[in-house]
Order: sequence, then C-alpha cells, then structure tokens
Amino acid sequence: MRDFIITSLQTWDIEIGSTIKNTALEISKQNRVLYINTPMDISIRLRGNRQSPSYIRRMAVIKGETSPLRQINANMWVLDCPFMLFSANFLPAPLFNIVNRKNNARIARWIVEQAAALDFKNYIHLIDTDIYRSRYLKEYIHPSVSIYYRRDYVIGEATGAGTAPVLNRNWLLRPTLFWQTPPVLPQSCKPTIPIPTPSKPA
Repeated sequence: MRDFIITSLQTWDIEIGSTIKNTALEISKQNRVLYINTPMDISIRLRGNRQSPSYIRRMAVIKGETSPLRQINANMWVLDCPFMLFSANFLPAPLFNIVNRKNNARIARWIVEQAAALDFKNYIHLIDTDIYRSRYLKEYIHPSVSIYYRRDYVIGEATGAGTAPVLNRNWLLRPTLFWQTPPVLPQSCKPTIPIPTPSKPA
C-alpha cells in the first residue's frame, strides 16, 4: 500500500461527474489517498457561485465553521485549505510567477503539515492538469514520485500574459512522469517519460 497526494483543478464537491474523483476512489481501494480540494482565491471569493456546494464548503472551512479534513472511506481523505490565495491568472508574467510561487508555498506548507498528521510517507504526487497551483509543489512537498496527468487542452484557456503555454512547456522540462489522455495530446509530450494510455479492446 502506497500513499498518494492528489492536486487537481477540480474541487471534490463539483456537481458534475469527475474523472479525477473516480480515479482517486479507485486508487484508494488499495492505497491511501489525500485529495487536496482546490483552494479558493480572491477572484472566486468575489465572483464565484455562492450557491454551489463547492463554494459553500470552502467558505465554511475558511470561516472555521467546519473541519478542513473529512474522511471519504477507510483509505481516503479530502483536505480543504483554511485560507484564500492571491488571484494571479491575469497578472503580467514576471509578477504572476512571484505570486504563483507564494501561493504554491502556502499550499505546500498546509499539505506537508496535514500529511504528517496522517502519517503519510514517501508519497506519490498525482497532479491533475493543474499547471498553476501545483507548479512548484514538487519543490516543497518532496514526493517520491510526481506524475502530471494531462487530460485537457489547458493552453487554450483564457489566462493572462500568455502564461498557460509557458507553464505547459515548463512541465515538459521537469523530471516528472507524464500521463496524458486523449491520444491527440502525445505530440506535445515527447520530452517527458510518458505513461501510455491503455488502448481499448478491438
């Protein structure tokens, strides 16, 4: 049995079906999993859907009205962050990098503290398409293995100062295992060590 820490663009409380939630639950059948709920930033705090379960849950944690840690099954926990992050997406690139690193450092301190409380050791870090909040986590949480799971076209999303293409390319230069779906993506993943996606039976 191994310990996994999962960071994702998707909150655990998302109201639609989620590939990463299903993946986390599947991993937890034979391993321990700590799923880090996507932290709220100032932009989401001001402009998010205040009626959504995700918004309500994260605000309750920030206000100290509920525990940040909840157990999903015998081997799996979901951890919320009891703080808000600075909004960095639309900042100029140099300032974006500074603010994003500070955000990463804050998330990492919380992860390390809570992982230690659960006695997680030598954990595998699975990053689900999160090119911002997980960008520097490997430097701070020191996982035994870091796997970047890329399943969506993130570069096309609206971001400031062209940061998404740069961050996507930077992931390819880091010593991280790379797992991509769908098959249309592998061309951009050549500099990495890919984890092949199983082919469907004929």
